[in-house]
Parts: sequence; C-alpha cells; structure tokens
Amino acid sequence: MDPGENSDSDSDMGVDETSDTPMEVNNTQASSVERTGRGAVQCKKITKMREGELLNVQYNEDGQRIGEGGKDLASYSGLLAESRISIVDYENWHAVGDEVRDLLWDSIKAKFSLTNLKEMVSFSDIGEKWKEFKSRLTSRSINRERLKVSDELRPRPGQTWRYQSAVDT
Repeated sequence: MDPGENSDSDSDMGVDETSDTPMEVNNTQASSVERTGRGAVQCKKITKMREGELLNVQYNEDGQRIGEGGKDLASYSGLLAESRISIVDYENWHAVGDEVRDLLWDSIKAKFSLTNLKEMVSFSDIGEKWKEFKSRLTSRSINRERLKVSDELRPRPGQTWRYQSAVDT
C-alpha cells in the first residue's frame, strides 16, 4: 500500500485527520485598546451576602483549606489585608494591635463558619497576604522612585569618578 493512500487502518492507529489549513483568527478587538490588568480583588460574592448567611470552609487532614469555601476565605483574607490594614501605620504584621486583629476576626466570622481554633491560621494567612501586598506596593512605587534618584547619581558615559585613577592602579 502506498504511504500517501488513505485507508481505514490509519484511523485505527490514531492518525490525526484534521486539515492542515490555517485556522481563522478572530481580530474583532481593536489593537489600540490596551489591557489594564486584573485589578483588585473585590470578592463580590462574599461582600454581597446577607447578614447571618455563612460560608462553610472545609479542611483536609493537614489543616489546609480545601474546596470553594477555602478559596473564598483566602480571597477574603487578602481583601481584608489590603483594604483594612494601613501599610503606613504599621512597620510589620507583628506591630498590628489586638484591636485591629479583633475587628478582622469579627469580619471573617460574619462571613464564614469557623471555630476559634482556626483564628491563628486565619491571622497568619492575613499576615502573609498583608506582607505580600506591602512588598508589591513598595517594589512598584517606592523602589522605582529610589531608582530614579540613583540613576541621576550614576556617572554618564565619558565621565569618571573622582577616585577612579586610584582604583585602576
């Protein structure tokens, strides 16, 4: 049998019979429109819940959150960390006072059915998310400003430092 011939045995062997013509590309979106990114987490499903309605969070044998409730709790913890704790007022997570932590815990208990044993896990999660947010904000804003200043202090091509001759010897 000729290799170019089509036979029933080719389909039995798992040969792909799709055409080799290029796929049509959908160019309906204008190229001048620039994407803005993902944006801030809003947790609309959780924030629009009625008072007294609670989401159930399941945990595996290692104490890790699983399922849809676990994802929602993680997202809501991030929302609380970014929106309720000022990075200006606190140097680090350990400096956040008990009063603020109690308010955060009350916000979480109002939306999720959790035991008090899970309070420490929730606080460590919020602390991690707050630290990530502060780090991301600092690297995007503050460190870029510092880089602009340090670029101005660097020697331009053709310039040498005052003590360059001592270093070269």
